Amino acid sequence: MQASATHDWGDSPSTQRVCDFGRCSSAVAAQSMVCRHPLPHAMDPVWLFPLLSLGFGLAAAWRALRGGRMQGAARTWALLALIFGAVSAWLHWHA
Repeated sequence: MQASATHDWGDSPSTQRVCDFGRCSSAVAAQSMVCRHPLPHAMDPVWLFPLLSLGFGLAAAWRALRGGRMQGAARTWALLALIFGAVSAWLHWHA
């Protein structure tokens, strides 16, 4: 059974629900859904923020090595890496 944009699946609890969009607006429907999106959790912050933190950390290191010391841009990249790393750790701890 294909999901529609409005997620109109009827009242039957035995119906297998499929979401082609990766997420569903209804929390009850999302619990019993089979998602066929190719990368359903690719944009999930729990998995995206560590990658962003690593990327910002590498940008800070590259900028610091290029300039010889931690100047404005390198400090900004490092701050972003710390913020995304802290939020990522918090999300992993609470998830």
